[in-house]
Amino acid sequence: MRVMLPTLAYTIALSQFSCARPAPSGRPLLLWHTFNSDETETVNAILARAPARVQAVVVPFPRAFNTFREAVGSGVGCPDVFRAEEAWVPALAAEGLLDRRADGRLALPHSIDGLALLYNRDLVPVPPQTVDQLVEAASAAHREGRFGFFVRADAYWFLPFLYAYGGDLPDFDRHEVTIDEPPAVRALTMYRSLLRSAPAPATANDYEEQERRFGAGQIAMILNGPWAVSELLRRPAFAEKPDRLGIAPLWATPLSGHVYVVPRCATDKAAAWALAERLAAPEAQAELGERNGLVPANPKVAVQNPVVAAFRAAFRHGRQRPAHPAMVLVFDDFTPAVQAVLRGDAEPAEALAGVARAWRRLEAPR
Repeated sequence: MRVMLPTLAYTIALSQFSCARPAPSGRPLLLWHTFNSDETETVNAILARAPARVQAVVVPFPRAFNTFREAVGSGVGCPDVFRAEEAWVPALAAEGLLDRRADGRLALPHSIDGLALLYNRDLVPVPPQTVDQLVEAASAAHREGRFGFFVRADAYWFLPFLYAYGGDLPDFDRHEVTIDEPPAVRALTMYRSLLRSAPAPATANDYEEQERRFGAGQIAMILNGPWAVSELLRRPAFAEKPDRLGIAPLWATPLSGHVYVVPRCATDKAAAWALAERLAAPEAQAELGERNGLVPANPKVAVQNPVVAAFRAAFRHGRQRPAHPAMVLVFDDFTPAVQAVLRGDAEPAEALAGVARAWRRLEAPR
């Protein structure tokens, strides 16, 4: 996450949206968010009912943490409100980049994220409930020109398998790093074995490849989150038959979420927090849930969308990452190690030993 990015002109796409009345400061409030195109339409509808004029800026998710960090640190192009992943907040707070509300809060939550099993009901009649059942189902669905599962070369997608074997992410507060111990090695060895029922691993754009192949009916099962469903339902395999898309809980899933924060450089912090409150309000959570399948952070928010119900069930098996500033850096070494194992460039034990050494050296970002 310490990689320097190009200038903002090249890393963010503007989606200007004007509401009826100006912000109290006389200029539009600047909102940075990481919503996809479908979700952006919903957010724009919410902003249309806001009392202030808002300029909404879409920041690509992989670049959002660094882009925000650089803007607030330099004071150039500072947003008033930022949609952040919940796991980013401790690091941003440790660097003094966030404003704190009068009630002491640094962030207002609006949605919960995690992974579930997405499967083609025509190819997998009964969804697996354990790792062993997943291996069996993937093998049974594997045919000439069709694969049973897609093995993403991404450590976040590996986490359910790590959890299943008793492994875990580091607990920096307790100085516990167990990623090089036998449970994690066994988990990564098993994850690699799933390639027998999967396409050859790729490290570039494998997320897009996963969506394309699954949406074309070439893959029986994948892992993904609620943000992916609306796009998948437009793909050929599901467009005419949406009931073909099944969503089932995993045995364990990484659980996170998204929140709204106000940076220290916001020019009108009261107006910024008012906008954040509107975007995080139960009504806004319900609207994004109904229209886009995002799971409301507030469990009391009722949503009729069956996608939300399916993911709420899946998230009962969720496991949250420890809240520590260094957590934003754990995947910097973890994902390349998973990629190396899947490519055949390293064995699980040696790859995870390198991850453990890197994690033991980690400190909170300065």
